[in-house]
Amino acid sequence: MMMKKVRIWLLLLAILGSILWPAGPDSSKARAAGGTFDSGFESADTPLTWNDTVDWSQNVGGYCCGLTSMESSPRAGEIYHSGTSALMYSGNDLSASQSYSYNKMYDVHIPVSSSSQLSYWIYPAQANGKFVALDFIFTDGSTLRDSGARDQHGNPLHPAAQGGQLNVNAWNEVRTSFGSVPGMAGKTIDRILVAYDQAGSTGLYRGFIDDIAITEGTVSPVQRDSKIVSTVYATEDIVMSDYNVTSFGADSTGAADSTLAIQNTIDTAYNEGGGTVWMPAGTYKVTGTINVKAFVTLRGDYRDPDSGSGSYGTVIRAELASGDNGPSLFRVGGSAGVVGLTTYYPNQSAANPVPYNYTFEVPGRAWVGDENYMMATIMNVTMLNSYRGIGISTMANDQGAGATNGQVHESSTVKNVKGTVLYRGVVAYNGADVGTWSQIQLSNSYWANAGSAYQAPALSTLNSWTRANGVGFTLGDLEWDQFIGISCSNYQIGIHIVSGQRIQFAGQFMWASITSTDIAVKVDSIDNRWGMSFLRSELTGSVAAVQNNTGGYVKVTDSTLQGGTSGSVIVASPGTSPAAAPGGSPVKVTRAVLYDVSKAPYLAPSVSSVGSVMPAADATGVIQQALNDAGNAGGGVVYAPAGWYRLNGTLSVPANVELRGASSVPNRDQTGRSGGTVFMTYHGRNSASSDTAAAFVTLNGSGAGARGFRVFYPENNPQSGIVPYPFAIRGKGANLSVVNVGLVNAYNAVDFEESPNTDNHYIESVVGTIINHGIIVGPSSSGMVRGVLTNGNAVCRVGFPIAGWVNEADVFTKVINPYTRQQERLIVVVGASNETLLNNFAYGAYLGLHVVSGNVKSYNLGADNLSSSGYSVKVDSGNVQAMNVMRYNGSTLSGNATIYNEMVLN
Repeated sequence: MMMKKVRIWLLLLAILGSILWPAGPDSSKARAAGGTFDSGFESADTPLTWNDTVDWSQNVGGYCCGLTSMESSPRAGEIYHSGTSALMYSGNDLSASQSYSYNKMYDVHIPVSSSSQLSYWIYPAQANGKFVALDFIFTDGSTLRDSGARDQHGNPLHPAAQGGQLNVNAWNEVRTSFGSVPGMAGKTIDRILVAYDQAGSTGLYRGFIDDIAITEGTVSPVQRDSKIVSTVYATEDIVMSDYNVTSFGADSTGAADSTLAIQNTIDTAYNEGGGTVWMPAGTYKVTGTINVKAFVTLRGDYRDPDSGSGSYGTVIRAELASGDNGPSLFRVGGSAGVVGLTTYYPNQSAANPVPYNYTFEVPGRAWVGDENYMMATIMNVTMLNSYRGIGISTMANDQGAGATNGQVHESSTVKNVKGTVLYRGVVAYNGADVGTWSQIQLSNSYWANAGSAYQAPALSTLNSWTRANGVGFTLGDLEWDQFIGISCSNYQIGIHIVSGQRIQFAGQFMWASITSTDIAVKVDSIDNRWGMSFLRSELTGSVAAVQNNTGGYVKVTDSTLQGGTSGSVIVASPGTSPAAAPGGSPVKVTRAVLYDVSKAPYLAPSVSSVGSVMPAADATGVIQQALNDAGNAGGGVVYAPAGWYRLNGTLSVPANVELRGASSVPNRDQTGRSGGTVFMTYHGRNSASSDTAAAFVTLNGSGAGARGFRVFYPENNPQSGIVPYPFAIRGKGANLSVVNVGLVNAYNAVDFEESPNTDNHYIESVVGTIINHGIIVGPSSSGMVRGVLTNGNAVCRVGFPIAGWVNEADVFTKVINPYTRQQERLIVVVGASNETLLNNFAYGAYLGLHVVSGNVKSYNLGADNLSSSGYSVKVDSGNVQAMNVMRYNGSTLSGNATIYNEMVLN
C-alpha cells in the first residue's frame, strides 16, 4: 500500500467510469480497484465527497465561532501523522444524555471480501475527542460500528467503545480485519463516515484523523507459533520465533513485494504484546517503511560480512522511493529492535549516488507519543550501500511539528553494525540518559567486496565520492553516550560534533579508528563545562586530526594523532591503558528444546500485557514444573510469551536451562505501555533478611540463564514507601547469564556472590530502577558485566493499572533522594579476578563501582547526579583500572585505582 500518492487507477476510473459503470444510482461514487482505497487528505489524494456534512446528529453543536454542528474537513499545516494534512473533526457535546454526530466523508462503492482490512490513525486533542471512529454504511443499510468487528486490541469499532482505549494528544493506530467477521464478505461499502458518539458527558471535542486505508490483505495466521529456529549462521543465543514472515506471505526469493506481509507480521506481534518476528535466510523485496513497533524484534539470519563468503543470510532489497525526504527503510520503536539483517539498495550508484532517507530510523518520542521513547536497538546488521545509515531523533514530530522535546529519545543500543554508507553514516540528536555504541564499522570495502550479485563497484570510485561528500558520525545533543570500537574511513569528516536540539554533546570514546579523512574529529558545539574524550584511538586527517572550534576541551589519551590539532586539545600518553577491546559472550544452553509455559501441559495463567487487568492467578507452580521438566531432560529453553504473570513464590532454573521472555533486545516499560513478558512477584515483601533470603529467581547450576523479561513488584509502590525485598536473581554455578532483563523497581537486583564459583558469568543489559544493591559479583574468574543502567524514573514509567502508583513528577521526592542516592551501589565486586565491566551507568546512585576486593577493569562508567557523599569508584582493596569515567556530583575515587580520562561536572 502506498500512502499519500496519486493513484493511477483513480485517474483511470474518472476517465473510464461511464464505460465500466453505466449511469445509474452508483455512477458518481468513488470506486476502488481490487477493493482498495486510501487517503491521507493530501491535495493529491481522493478529495472528500462531503466537507463538514452531518448525516445524522443529536445534541451536538459547533466547536466555536458561530459553528452549529460538527466539523469534518481536511486541514493543512496543523497536526498530521504524515505528509502535511489530516482530517480535523470538532464539535460540542450539549447533553449529558446520549449525544452523537455522524458526518459523511466519502461516497464510495467498495466490495468487501473475507480479507478486507481497515486502518487509520487518530489524534484526540481532548478527552471527549477520544469517542470518535470511522464508520461505514453498507449498501444493505448495515453499519461497521454494529457489525461485531473489533480493533487490534479487541475493542468494538463503535465510537462510544473506542474512547476507552485511545490516548489524548498522541497518534493512535486503529486496525481491523473487518472482512473476516461472519456475514461481512459480499457486502459493499456505500459511504465512509467519521462519527462522535458518547453518553454521560458534555463539552468540547476536537482531534485529527490521517492515513486511512481499506485494503485487501492475504488472510494471515494470527495465532502465535513460538518455536526455536535453526539458523544457517552461528549465533550467541538460542534464536526464538513467535511469528514467521513467510507464514504471512513474505516472499524469500525477492520476486514479490514483501512489505505488507512483513508489516502485518510485526503488527500481529505488536497487538499480542510483543515478541520476535523471524525472517529466514533469503532476499525480501521492500518498497515502503517497515515500522518495527514497541516490544517487537524483527530478526534475521545474519552472516557477518567479515567472515565467510557467499550469501549474507537475510537480505532486504530496498526498492523504496528515492529522495532526501523519501521513506526510511526501518523505523524502530521503544523496547523494539532490528537484529541480524543485511540491507541492499539495487538502484544505488557508486559514481553518482542516489539520495535516500535513513536505512534505520529511531524516532523516539516523535512517533506515537511515549511508547517509542526508550531503548530502540539496532544490532548485527550490515548496510551494503546505504546513502544515509542510522538516523536517531531526526524525524519530525508525528503531531505535525518539529518540536525538540517531541524528538527526544533515550537509551538506544547500536551494536555490531557494519557497512558502506555513502553520505551520512550516523546522525544522532537529542538523546537522554545514555546510548551505547559498540563495534560500528563504516568502510567502503563492504560494498566493494560484495560481488556481482550486489553490483559491487570499484573501491576507488567509492572512496573518491565519500571522501569529497561524506561524514561518518554526525552527533548532536547526546547525553553521556558511551562509544566503544567505532571506526570509519574515507570520509571528508570522520566525527562531527554539532549543535543540539535541546542541550549539547557529552560523551566518551574508546578504541575509535578514524582514518583517511580530511578532518578526523571536528567539534563545532560541545558542553563547555567538560567536553569529550578519546582513549586508545587512532585519529588521522589530512587537514586535522582534531579541529576543536569550541570553548570546551577534547581529551585524547594513549592515542595516535596524525594531522595536527587546533583549539583546546589535551593530549596525554601514560601508555598503560589496555590496548585491545574486551571480548565476551554468554554461554548458551546446549539443548535447543522449547518448553512453552502457555501451552499444554502447563497452561500458565497470564493476562495481556497490552490490557488493563492485573493477573490474579498464581503461575509459579506450572512455570516451575516446566523448568523442572527441562532440567530433568538435560536442558532447554523455558519460554513465557508476552503477557503479565503473577508469581507468589520463587523459581529455580536448573543447569543448562534458560528462562526466557518475549524480548530479544533490552527492554523497559514505555510510559503507559508495558508490553513484553512481565513477571509480577509477590515474594519476600518487607523481608527482614533481604540480602540473604531466597531470591525470586535462582540460576541453580552451570549454564543456567535468564533472558528477555522484566520483573515488577506490584506491592512496592514508592508513593506509599519502599520496603526491602530479596534479590530478583541469584546465581549459583559457572557459565551463568542474565541478558536483556528489566528490573522495574528492584530493591536488590542480581547476586552472583553467594556461590563460591560463578566463573565466566555474563550479565548484559540489566536495566530499570535499582534501589539498594545492584550487581554483586563474588569470588570468580573471567566474568563480564555490560550495559547495566539504572535510573529512578523506570519505576514511574509503567503502564500497569494500579491505583495511586507513583508519578514521575515525584521521582526525586519518592525515589531518588530518599532511597537510591542514599544506598544504591550499581556494581559491587567482592573477590573476583579478571572482571570486565563495560558501558555501565547509574543516575542518582550512592556508588557507581565498589570494589571490596578483586582485579577489575572498567570501561566507560557513568555516574550522573551522585550522592554528595558518593563515589564513582570506591576501592577497599584490589587492582582496579577505570577507563573513561564520567561523573556529576559526588567524588570520583575513594581508595587506590588507576583512572584514565576522567570527565567531571560538579
